Amino acid sequence: MATADTSAFESLYHDMETVVQRCDYGPMLEQFQQVIAQGEEVAFRAQSTPGGVPWAPLAESTVRRKGHAYILVDTGDLASSLIDVDGPGNINATNSHGLMFGTDVEYAIFHETGTSRMPARPAVGMSDETLDDLCERVARATIDSL
Repeated sequence: MATADTSAFESLYHDMETVVQRCDYGPMLEQFQQVIAQGEEVAFRAQSTPGGVPWAPLAESTVRRKGHAYILVDTGDLASSLIDVDGPGNINATNSHGLMFGTDVEYAIFHETGTSRMPARPAVGMSDETLDDLCERVARATIDSL
């Protein structure tokens, strides 16, 4: 009896896997790029990671040199590359099962990881809430397909 149950389960699993592989999440993922960008805008305004962790404050010497205390804002190129989907510096792509979002601003990596002279101030990513939203949308689309 266990063999019949196992075989039925494997067949059902295979059928569900086939449906999921055939799903085209691309259009939904493309629309979701804007949700990510909105999260980036909120993060830059709050001067925090997309997850809401405040960035380390600027050194007083940096504030004097820049003439302001806005973190990760000098030219505005990094922020606009993450806030303006399809704008200068923005990297985004989707396919039927994947999404990529980021920036090609060359100095972004130094803010993400920090340096010996500067703490890390990650700016690229999604909050847990945004990720949960994406997962729920994918789950709903998958259930609808099943």
